[in-house]
Amino acid sequence: MDKKLHILFLSSWYPTESKPFLGNFVKRHIELVSKNHFVTVLDLQSDTLVSSIQITQTSIENLTEIIVKYPKGLNPVKQWFNAKKAFKTGVESIQNVDIIHGNVILSKGLQFVWAKKYFQKPLVVTEHASYFSKQKSQSWNWREKLILKSVIKNTTVFTAVSTFLKTEIQQSFTDLKIEILPNVIDDSIFTLKEKSQNSTIKFIHVSTLDERYKNVSGIIEACSILKKQGKSNFELEIISDENFEALQKKASKLSLENIIAFSGPLQPTEIAEKMQLSDALILFSNYETFSCVIAESWATGTPVISTNVGIANHMTDNLGIQVSKNDTASLASAMTQFLDKKVTFNSRELKNASLEYSSSQVLKSIEEIYSLAQN
Repeated sequence: MDKKLHILFLSSWYPTESKPFLGNFVKRHIELVSKNHFVTVLDLQSDTLVSSIQITQTSIENLTEIIVKYPKGLNPVKQWFNAKKAFKTGVESIQNVDIIHGNVILSKGLQFVWAKKYFQKPLVVTEHASYFSKQKSQSWNWREKLILKSVIKNTTVFTAVSTFLKTEIQQSFTDLKIEILPNVIDDSIFTLKEKSQNSTIKFIHVSTLDERYKNVSGIIEACSILKKQGKSNFELEIISDENFEALQKKASKLSLENIIAFSGPLQPTEIAEKMQLSDALILFSNYETFSCVIAESWATGTPVISTNVGIANHMTDNLGIQVSKNDTASLASAMTQFLDKKVTFNSRELKNASLEYSSSQVLKSIEEIYSLAQN
């Protein structure tokens, strides 16, 4: 695409002062688009500590960020009124929009529709979230159903970050045409590095530690199984931006202090370095829509042990080992294959698998989506 467009981004998930890592993968998309186009981010934040609308605007090169804080409101009607007023305040300073790009429909998706009607421009929606899973979709309330239907009705091009998520969405919206727009990894940081041959096998896990999805307790239990079997030639590092005190206590209770280490929060460069030094990434999740850490691990030439979630749903044997959900014996068995050196992986094949999530490839996909939206 030769023409430089002005893209307005809105998202239900976006980093804030209190949650700096919320929707960081959305922000990576935004920063990527700003390499080729003018980008404005409009983020509306309800805040119990403010009594009136407060707006701040910052600009760096092609990227402008407008944050509008507004009083939360004591009831849903007041909250809706305050959000609408904040939206009006924000868009009044934005001009000449070519495309609106909304990320994550729930809970702020109505703002995508407001923007489309205000600017009379195409709406691209990218979905990242897990609420389309069969279990969660059965518990949508009337408000969530209203938002989902309204956004989908007004969307010009709908995208999902993985084929796995696409299938989940189409269980509820069978006629919805969905394009794939994957998350992007920073391939300038997550790079290939020759592995050292160590007597101790190094496993790594990187996540939010949310037990509903990540099942980190199961990883710790698998380590305990290996220890009881007499396996001692391994170590695991668990990295997170969240509090890991409870999991540390669990590891200590199982006498795994010399095997399992906890660290974080870490910068992406530090995580990349640790992946480069690891023999495998472990992901034992119950649910993922994408899982950036898998793509990042492949980019460093590191295989994964994972359940069939996100982009690991159709993982081939040359990229890692797939294990059963909630089956700690299955996970321990997969880890044993590394400890006994029964599996080998080609780092170049792993790297090649990550290329479809590289900045150049994802930007190409985004350009194709925007062309589709304008035609």
